[in-house]
Amino acid sequence: MADDFDGIIQRVLSKKKLAIQVQGKYKVPTNGGDLKVHKNDRDGFKALYPEHAGKATIGKGEIALYWLFRNPHGPKPNQKTSHKGGGAADLVLAGQDCEVKSYPKHDTMTLGKFKDDKESLELLSYLFSFINLFMEFGTSKTGATAYKTLLSFKTDDVVTGLDYYDVLYDIFNEPKIQKKIALLKSVGADTGAAQRKVKAKQQDFQTFAKQLKSLGINAIKTDKPADRQKLAAKIVGTFLKTKLRKKPGEGGYMVNVLVRDVFDIHFHKVDFKKMALSYANLKTGFAVGSGEIQITKANAIFK
Repeated sequence: MADDFDGIIQRVLSKKKLAIQVQGKYKVPTNGGDLKVHKNDRDGFKALYPEHAGKATIGKGEIALYWLFRNPHGPKPNQKTSHKGGGAADLVLAGQDCEVKSYPKHDTMTLGKFKDDKESLELLSYLFSFINLFMEFGTSKTGATAYKTLLSFKTDDVVTGLDYYDVLYDIFNEPKIQKKIALLKSVGADTGAAQRKVKAKQQDFQTFAKQLKSLGINAIKTDKPADRQKLAAKIVGTFLKTKLRKKPGEGGYMVNVLVRDVFDIHFHKVDFKKMALSYANLKTGFAVGSGEIQITKANAIFK
């Protein structure tokens, strides 16, 4: 693919009679930050920005950034810069894995689908099944809209799932479970069939608890809203890290080339130890829509 990139660079810049040799010296901001494009490279960068080699998987800005760092037709091409793509990060820029995006704001990004993240899929599926169990027998005025799926949810939906997890915790761990039947009646599940269906969730409950522990999260009962919010943040944070670990990888960078100003380029470093994955950040800065992870507070999350 690098050969394709080099060919596109040669063709586009030659046609526009622009210099193929870059003038600036470029390096990835070590801890993240802005990248400045040399004034003599701006015309070339702008000309290459929309190029995508005829492939939907190659986004705007990828070939332009490759050109800045690779300088393929210079006297000493940077061998540490290449194109990867596929299941890996889009580019390796000066030896650093970089996933390239082009959005209107540096605060906003889509991390894509997570269909291959089987552990997170199963974990969240169980959690949302706890919500849906009680919605089925409950008296929710919102009806079907109260049901949760993996296609669309937010951090507070995870908090709600933990609310119901706590109810099931009481049901499945109380020695005298019959004394807890009032909990079932309170949500309208007072028939024998309904009670059996609730109890059938015990295996899911136990599996969910084991999965939390396997991720290093203690599956404890959360009596206080603040405790549930903290646990929800850990679950969502682990979910995000799993996705980012694949692309661009820990130590890599999420790069955004601003749509309205292609010379405004920002690198977010993926450092798990420094990422601010608090409930406050994830409550309004994380969501899943149409099965894709969406970040709307990248500047706060990637410190």
